[in-house]
Amino acid sequence: MMCGRRLRRSRWFRVIGLFAIAIIIIFCGSSTYRSLLTMPDTVRLVSGADQEKLLQALPVQICVRAREADDRLLVNGRMLDESWLTLAKTPLQLQADAAGISTLELRLFGLLPVRRVTVETLDPVELTPAGHAIGVILRSEGVMVLDHLPVTGSEGTTFPARDSGIRPGDLIEEINGRVVQSKDHLAEEVEKRGLAGEPLEVTIRRNEDRVHLMVWPRYDVTKGEYRVGLTVRDGTAGVGTLTAYCPEKMRFLGLGHEVSDPRTGLAIPLREGHIVSASISDVTQARDGTPGEKVGVFSPDDAILGVIESNTPVGIAGRLERTPYDRSGAGVPVALQDQIVKGEAEMWTVIEGGKLESFQVEIKNIRSQQNPEGKSMVVRVTDPELIARTGGIVQGMSGSPILQNDRLVGAVTHVFVNDPARGYAIHAEWIAAELGLVPAVAPGDLPPPLRGVASFTQ
Repeated sequence: MMCGRRLRRSRWFRVIGLFAIAIIIIFCGSSTYRSLLTMPDTVRLVSGADQEKLLQALPVQICVRAREADDRLLVNGRMLDESWLTLAKTPLQLQADAAGISTLELRLFGLLPVRRVTVETLDPVELTPAGHAIGVILRSEGVMVLDHLPVTGSEGTTFPARDSGIRPGDLIEEINGRVVQSKDHLAEEVEKRGLAGEPLEVTIRRNEDRVHLMVWPRYDVTKGEYRVGLTVRDGTAGVGTLTAYCPEKMRFLGLGHEVSDPRTGLAIPLREGHIVSASISDVTQARDGTPGEKVGVFSPDDAILGVIESNTPVGIAGRLERTPYDRSGAGVPVALQDQIVKGEAEMWTVIEGGKLESFQVEIKNIRSQQNPEGKSMVVRVTDPELIARTGGIVQGMSGSPILQNDRLVGAVTHVFVNDPARGYAIHAEWIAAELGLVPAVAPGDLPPPLRGVASFTQ
């Protein structure tokens, strides 16, 4: 008798256990669980802005509280303290009236901890959007190795630099203890050491390492000079777009992505650089598989518009020498990520002369990001006039600002080569952070190099 009862009880326990496991599996596969799982760990708000929705209404009970009493942050219109606020079939909405940092705890059914969210409230930030064409002149630290070349001597063909261990992508920083200023400086040192019959002591930067090598110059009978067999680059110049600037701090940002060498894909380490005004003389239309290009005209001797101080993953940034154009007072709010919505927007750019124009685009996809990346949004050109004139997004448009609901929401960065009507854009939040207007974020892992849409030639 006792054995029968124990057997029935054991069966009931198994049934209840299997039922509980099934409920857990169903819940973990539900949209409710996914919405909790995909909630960001950190949320940014603008003080005084309308309520921002952090979590959709869920069919289960969610309890929320602040880890410490906070009189700046409102959750669903209520000032939180250390007591729990219960949400049942109600979205979680946040609003703050002053800058600061708060921490929220979320529990399922008031029992199971599911999330801890840091809420950072920022004061409103404004930038002046641009969209004008600029000439970019940039000189690198040292010279970058692009490729090896043969040296034809009296005894045959040799590759001195390659045989010494120098690789494409290396940055030559010093020769015989002297900082390399340019590729002409490198050529002078090669000729001098070759005539003296001495080797070059070369210091290169390879990724994060510094490597010391010895290279013997060889006399090239076809060129009539000593050579080491290298193709190098000491800078770049081209046409891009000024994204935005801050008249109060006289700071600017352009391009929306870093300037990199087109052959190696590596970022050019900045020694010095500046921007000047430019004019667009022609546009090569984009077609599927072939990116178009703005053809720009500028003079390196033109009056300097700004000095480039950094070449960053979100663009070139620096100090303005003069207030550009006539928009010094036309600042607009910078949108944080949660303020951007899918749908209609406008892009400002120049495709003829110096005339700034606005074109309709559509924001198709928005990524929530904790760190700066070049794939913040996907945008599609919907303006028939722009498609007719350029085919979509072309090289030279990188940095063109995107506005939505009277806010700066981002800037174009990269084109979909096989669909030039579409491209990537970067969040305006990262632009403001690079200019020092909002707190910086942890650098994190940046994405692999993408095809930038600035047009650069040596």
